[in-house]
Amino acid sequence: ISIPARKMSLEIHPASPADARELTEVFYGSFHSDLDTTMFPKKPDVTEWWEKYFTTSIARSIAGETHDVFLKVTEGSEDGRIVAFAKWKLPVAPADRRRNEEQIVWPPSSDKDLCDRFFNGMGARHEKWMGERPHYCMFFFLAFFLTLAYKVIGSALCVLYSSTNRDL
Repeated sequence: ISIPARKMSLEIHPASPADARELTEVFYGSFHSDLDTTMFPKKPDVTEWWEKYFTTSIARSIAGETHDVFLKVTEGSEDGRIVAFAKWKLPVAPADRRRNEEQIVWPPSSDKDLCDRFFNGMGARHEKWMGERPHYCMFFFLAFFLTLAYKVIGSALCVLYSSTNRDL
């Protein structure tokens, strides 16, 4: 899918494990509040952790081991610079929600207690608000370089996913 935006051509493609390094760069360029940098400071062990997380998670998704979908937005072509990405969780039956989930071991430089409280809290709120109601997807996270046309990129990912019923 091509999306013209402010004199740049943006395309949305499925992410691959080979994209892990660039996805990590986009992550750091997107999440840099005090909360973000306390949970995930830009240190070598955290960078290595994110690259391994993306590599493994995307490979498991492609293999059908999870209900996650990773999309990337590139400039110009599929091989262009990655400027944004999104992770979606597709709907699953309530009995299968915890299947294939692994206990997360945070990187040594991360604030492990804060990470656990933050992400467990998000999960608890999701369960409280959505309950057992089936829903098409849970938008897990969206990352993009703020210096680019972020409204266009974010909107394009939302429009793409909400307007299609096909598997990506």
